[in-house]
Amino acid sequence: YREKLGYVVKFDINGYTGRLYLGNIGREYVERIVSIINEKGFEVENVKVYEKIIPPPPPYTTDTLLSDASNFLTFSASKTMSIAQTLFELGFITYHRTDSTRVSPIGIAIAREVLSRAGMIQQFTPRTWDRAIEGENAHEAIRPTNPYTPDELIEMAVRGEVGIIVNIGKEHIKLYDLIFRRFIASQMSHAKIRFMSATLKIDRYSVDVEVPVEIIEEGFTKVYRIVYLFPQLKELLNVGSIKPSSITVTKGSDRGLYRVSDLIRLLKEHGIGRPSTYAKAIDNNIRHGYIILSKRKKVAIPTKLGIEVSDIIREHFENIVGANATRDLEKLIDYVEEGSMEIYEALNRIKSVVDAIQSATSIQSLAGLNTSTDLALITSAQ
Repeated sequence: YREKLGYVVKFDINGYTGRLYLGNIGREYVERIVSIINEKGFEVENVKVYEKIIPPPPPYTTDTLLSDASNFLTFSASKTMSIAQTLFELGFITYHRTDSTRVSPIGIAIAREVLSRAGMIQQFTPRTWDRAIEGENAHEAIRPTNPYTPDELIEMAVRGEVGIIVNIGKEHIKLYDLIFRRFIASQMSHAKIRFMSATLKIDRYSVDVEVPVEIIEEGFTKVYRIVYLFPQLKELLNVGSIKPSSITVTKGSDRGLYRVSDLIRLLKEHGIGRPSTYAKAIDNNIRHGYIILSKRKKVAIPTKLGIEVSDIIREHFENIVGANATRDLEKLIDYVEEGSMEIYEALNRIKSVVDAIQSATSIQSLAGLNTSTDLALITSAQ
């Protein structure tokens, strides 16, 4: 992010907000670019219209629930897990700490009933998503445990039929609604959507635009809308240039800052943490003052302290507490759980790493340690 700081032009075209990165150039040149856009607009090239078949997303796992709750509801990771815990304890959703997208026959029956009552049985397309393998995916995906719609849940709360142990509030309903819609969508037919793409050019810069402009077949989007339509941009089909309704110039980067949803996705992709620890990992970074979250978009902004600590770790301790070392330690735990390694052997390997750290006499000698080698995980995996 810091390496690519420069000028950014943000513009609005008929409700579509775009972003053009200019880079670290002179202010006079930036003003010239803005002047051309105001006078002549963007040149419009390579306009295409096409259709896409969009399959429904799978039901939620912990990481995808945390991501969507952050993006759509602006909930923090810890808040989402706390509310989900309450919904689980009250028996409204399945276990919320899971990596599985599997749907049981009971879950499929619930979706069938909901769609049948809503007059949408023709959209019902049952899916199990994935099957449990021995030792894996013991849990199901996160889904409703009963065919209660969010409105029915509200009525039950008003009548005092739920919320006796804890108060059921608006935030519980919002999260339940998110889980409910995502799950029902996962058991519905695909959607067919018309898209339009174009290239907007100005001087030596260009930005590619791709937007959905029309839903041809609703499918699952009838209950779970994941696209925002821009039918007004069909205007690009008939023009050689177009002027934005507003332009602002700011300092920014061509690499956006991570959102909470991005951080959770990266944790999962790098094999770090478990569904039960994703929220804790984010909260710990906030609590230690390494990052702060913007209020509106929940963008993770690194603090000066966080940057300094990260730089020190990368320079001196990457082999001890870096991403690879953390992932390898978790693999070691997995081997014990699977029965492919005795716990005493695992403890001895961990102890050898700890002993090496304790006996190190300088930062340089610490930097020379490699926990992955000492744990010998590659050999163990074979």
